[in-house]
Amino acid sequence: MPTRNDIAVRERGRVRRLVSGLGWWDALATPGTGRMLALNALIDSAGTGLAAVSLPVYLLRVVHLSPSEFALVLAAGGVAELAMSVPAGSLAGRLGLWRYAIATRWSRAVLYAVFACTTSMWLLLALSVTIGALRAAGNGLNQSMTAEVVGPEQRGDTLAVTRAVRNLGYLVSGGLGVLVLAAPSDVPLRIALVANGLSFVVGALLLTRIRPRPGSPAGGQAVPGRQMDFSVLRDLRYLGLIASAAVFASTIRVLDVALPLFVLREAGVPLGIVAGIVMLNTLLVVLLQHRFSRWVTDLPTALRALRWSALSLAAMAIVLAVLPGRPAAAVAVGLTLAGLLLTIGELTESPAWWTLSFSFAPAGRSSEYLAAFDLNYALLNILGPPLLVVVVEHGTAGWLGYACAVAAATQLAHVLARRQPAAGR
Repeated sequence: MPTRNDIAVRERGRVRRLVSGLGWWDALATPGTGRMLALNALIDSAGTGLAAVSLPVYLLRVVHLSPSEFALVLAAGGVAELAMSVPAGSLAGRLGLWRYAIATRWSRAVLYAVFACTTSMWLLLALSVTIGALRAAGNGLNQSMTAEVVGPEQRGDTLAVTRAVRNLGYLVSGGLGVLVLAAPSDVPLRIALVANGLSFVVGALLLTRIRPRPGSPAGGQAVPGRQMDFSVLRDLRYLGLIASAAVFASTIRVLDVALPLFVLREAGVPLGIVAGIVMLNTLLVVLLQHRFSRWVTDLPTALRALRWSALSLAAMAIVLAVLPGRPAAAVAVGLTLAGLLLTIGELTESPAWWTLSFSFAPAGRSSEYLAAFDLNYALLNILGPPLLVVVVEHGTAGWLGYACAVAAATQLAHVLARRQPAAGR
């Protein structure tokens, strides 16, 4: 008969196997480069998420900006980020990827500390523009750093771990944000902004402990005499890939723009269901992203994953197309199903785009090209909200149009892949 100690050991082993199946737990628990990359993603997302929750309330409740001033401050940062997307990649290639990444993190740390201490609208505007320029192309440059650190066979796995851990950080920041917003004083809001700055300090320190792998392209180092190069903007095939990716990235705005509008138009459906769907989406990404990414290893598997994603998103759109006017209970069930289909689409399209964006980038030009690939998020942020408002307002026809747009984007990516030889990265 097993003893109590034997049972405890068996249960601990079972829990350990369950947690290891998440993929990212081993990365956090095992010393080495993987842990540094995962910790960097976790701390960065926790700080960024906390600032995203706190900043609007700080600007409106503490600084007392008017709605138009508030919109101007945030929009100016977005415009600066868009304008610097391609130049940031070129600068990183010229100065050295590591040097650029560390310098921008230290700079943002200082700027967020100043942000928490000023109430001048014009200074806040200048800070927003500068921070926007410094965070430009962040996702693409992080992918480029991953390519410098791990080999091609580990790249997708590492990026999956990073995405899952980032969502874990957003969960943490969401919990902390509730406490910050509930406080009657403005001090927690200022502390939250400073905490975001400290997350960049930690990120910069972690990057100093990560070294490019031997034989990586340029080793992440500065290239003497390298000129600023914007030729990626003349690469029509890569620009087409960016446009296709922007359509798939619209799932972000479906969650935070389209679904709330959809619920507001349906009588008797509680708005809180959207928060539940967002939470479910985040949890499933934390739990499943690593599993969904393991089989996406090359161009053919990336295109296959993109097809699966398109099918899931088209199914989501069809579900939403038939829901208007249904009983509230049916709408609630349908929205939950649509949220699950959207999440499956996200889980499969993310690793597909990681592979496609690398495959289309010429050897030695990953910093410029992956930074430019971030333009898909800029397109999404500019065009996504108004277009999704149109989709929701047109009900069934709008959602069927959305499904057609996803199908067209999928076909475009396949056509571009046939015409673009893989760069052998």
